Amino acid sequence: MKSLVVLFFGMFLWTQQALAIRADVTFASRRGEPFQIIFDGRLINPRVTDRIILQDIPAGYHEAEIRFPDRFGALVHRTRIFLEPGFQTDFMVQITGRRPRVFLNKVGLYPINGGMVPPPPPVARDPYPVPVPRDPRPGGYDDRYDDRYERGNYRAEVMRAGEVDRLLRTLESKPFDDGKMPIVRQVLSEATIYAEDLSRILRIFSFDKNKLELAKMAYNRVHDRRNFYLVYDAFTYDSYARELQRFVSEVNREY
Repeated sequence: MKSLVVLFFGMFLWTQQALAIRADVTFASRRGEPFQIIFDGRLINPRVTDRIILQDIPAGYHEAEIRFPDRFGALVHRTRIFLEPGFQTDFMVQITGRRPRVFLNKVGLYPINGGMVPPPPPVARDPYPVPVPRDPRPGGYDDRYDDRYERGNYRAEVMRAGEVDRLLRTLESKPFDDGKMPIVRQVLSEATIYAEDLSRILRIFSFDKNKLELAKMAYNRVHDRRNFYLVYDAFTYDSYARELQRFVSEVNREY
């Protein structure tokens, strides 16, 4: 009887954890424009719609592509989103700008079944650990940690969507560029950022010369440099975008 009770209790815990590590996500267009979603490489809705709900998805990072079909083809926005375990995340999709661009904003986070998140699994420990030999060189420098550096930069953790949203709200509360610049410098000294999010940050600044200064400073902090082209659209004048392109070309030649 005791073993049966233990088994039942174990099944209960497993069920709670299974519920907790799943996640739900919704996408909705702001003005009701129909769109398509490609989620982790799979087309979700062959027929366009203005709202999509995905349930029972593994929590964590996912690749999403939003497509707004038009007579010339489609407006496409590709991004990486994070789904909190045990929560439903709501995203608003919108088209903005004179040169139409698609933006994705997180607008809600709601618990599923109480939003329970299971504790991390225990780490198995080797009862007979193998000792690590000390570095015989003078000073005892341990080069096992050299892989933390890439092109001379510490591999800081990439900023999550929620962190970027909070930073944007903080920057929007500052009336002048001079008050925004040191905030972004401080944040990016401790983190890396996606190119798309850097573009959103640059759009908060009023003057292209300040955008250019920040973009040059942040280039080595961009996590996905293959997408750095997204940053060029943040400038009002093409001359500043071209200057940034020349800067990037020179930096890449150095490597």
